[in-house]
Amino acid sequence: MGRTASVSVEARPTLASVWWTLALLLLTTAGLGLLAWALLVTHGMAYAALEVLRPREMVVAPHLDDYVRALLVAVTTNVAVALALVWLARRTRARRWHPIAVGVLAAVTAVVLAGSTLLLLLGISPIAFVLAL
Repeated sequence: MGRTASVSVEARPTLASVWWTLALLLLTTAGLGLLAWALLVTHGMAYAALEVLRPREMVVAPHLDDYVRALLVAVTTNVAVALALVWLARRTRARRWHPIAVGVLAAVTAVVLAGSTLLLLLGISPIAFVLAL
């Protein structure tokens, strides 16, 4: 009569890793926006300099529509990949990891893929871009 039955209670999976990923997605999306803006400014400055130094050369002017399209595709890729990775992590052994670790790994992987997508859509090789830094 004095015995207590031990009931095994499984812990409900929390959404902490999803929230961490969403918070980090805000930062990575801002970083992608800054990258697109910096590339546009650099392209514009190079175009202006070449127009002054060599006016007879055929230099392609920067088109804002190309940069907007590339940024939209990169942001979509960033969000989709990060949320897909968190979804996968919650269904594997990674569900035991700390939520911050899952969020950081998902956000970093997603922003690397999204940044590469942004550069490729603008006609820039991501490998050459990183090696030129």
